[in-house]
Amino acid sequence: PEVVPAGVTEHDYEANALNPAEQDRLLKELGSNNVLMQRNHGLLTVGKTDAEPFLFLSVYAAPCAVQTRTSQNSEQLVQEPSA
Repeated sequence: PEVVPAGVTEHDYEANALNPAEQDRLLKELGSNNVLMQRNHGLLTVGKTDAEPFLFLSVYAAPCAVQTRTSQNSEQLVQEPSA
């Protein structure tokens, strides 16, 4: 199951972000959030200051890298049952 933290939006990447129609979709889906996870593409981060997008990127890039590496594993992952 996918878990999307608060403040993060998921987006199905479909087109070039230079396309005005795609820009409108990105803005609409981002809403008031600061992180947009584009499936099969990457992260888009925004913030109120110059530093905020870099902070959000540093927080979410590592878990995305782990997800990518584990999804490439040919073995089935074993998850611990929740307590």
